[in-house]
Amino acid sequence: IEGITVVLHGIDKTSIEQTLITDENGIANFGQLSRDRVTVTIIEEYTDADETFYDVQTFIDIENRPISLEVDGNSSYIDCNVENGTDARVKFINIPENTDYIWAVGLEAPIFGAEEGVETTVKVCPEYYNNPDNFMVAIARLNNNGVVLGHSQPVYSFVEGGVTTFNLSRTMIEIPIVSHLDYPVNVGVYSIDESLQYLGSYSSLNFESIKVMDVDIDNYYFHANNAEDDELTYNISWSTDELPASIVINNPDFGLSNIGFDASDREFTWDIVSNNNADLISATLESSNVYWNIGAPASTESIRIPQLPIAYDAINIDAITSKSVDITDWQSVNGYDALVEYIFYDDDNFPTFLDLFKGDHSTLSYELGRELQ
Repeated sequence: IEGITVVLHGIDKTSIEQTLITDENGIANFGQLSRDRVTVTIIEEYTDADETFYDVQTFIDIENRPISLEVDGNSSYIDCNVENGTDARVKFINIPENTDYIWAVGLEAPIFGAEEGVETTVKVCPEYYNNPDNFMVAIARLNNNGVVLGHSQPVYSFVEGGVTTFNLSRTMIEIPIVSHLDYPVNVGVYSIDESLQYLGSYSSLNFESIKVMDVDIDNYYFHANNAEDDELTYNISWSTDELPASIVINNPDFGLSNIGFDASDREFTWDIVSNNNADLISATLESSNVYWNIGAPASTESIRIPQLPIAYDAINIDAITSKSVDITDWQSVNGYDALVEYIFYDDDNFPTFLDLFKGDHSTLSYELGRELQ
């Protein structure tokens, strides 16, 4: 992508050595450098509703070699409205008693008053109309309280020139949660496709079990985090090729302590309790219009916020409203260099943002408060 700012930092990992703007081919070429490792910052700037937003990524001590990073089109939001929807003829059978409306991810609008076995025409989002990477599951709901009365089989394609039938006879499966943490956990289950559909029931969050739609797909993605709003957040994600008999949440075997931030030095510090199997330590700064993630090897014990070009003085560190330090173990790689290799170099078949989000990993996130002092 043309017009992205790329900063090469000095050997101190914070000062600015060079700043380039990507050319029409999306390339920023710093030429030959006389060191094996470099620290770079990539800044994406965009405007929405007359407000400027900044997405900033800093990578500390990565190998000195060409990299490629996806900086645009990371949103999984699917725009679907009356203007771009495709007409599809459908009918619903085995509609549960007391159904108020039928809904499916990929429909332009909920369906009220559907009759058993009676054909109707609906608007389907283009991303879901005969797209093998996405499927639709019709869900019969009661009012607006999230209760799922029944759901259909997954539908990947619609009958051209005919009627597609959704059979709402399936019911949700209840899976027990076995947690070895000292606090309750929220568990979500999703489909591994472009839309990352939520397959659970929001009305069944009792921390001891989760109700999941029985859709017989090839891969399921699970995400769990602690339910209490505390300074420490435990996030774990994994995928399976079938629904498990139970969901087991174990304590992580890594952690940090004494996390702090020195505003005068612009530096995060911490003590490593254990970094067994961890691949990455990162610091994150957020405000209403800034997201800045700074990644480093898991052996790192401090991160100083690097300098940015004067053109980005609007990124005011003193106005940042949230800051955190994360330590992460990615199951598919071993070490920081391997993680960077996976993100940037994988034989030009670079993972998308969704690929990274869905990857099997465990993260401990330490929130340092609402305001920088």
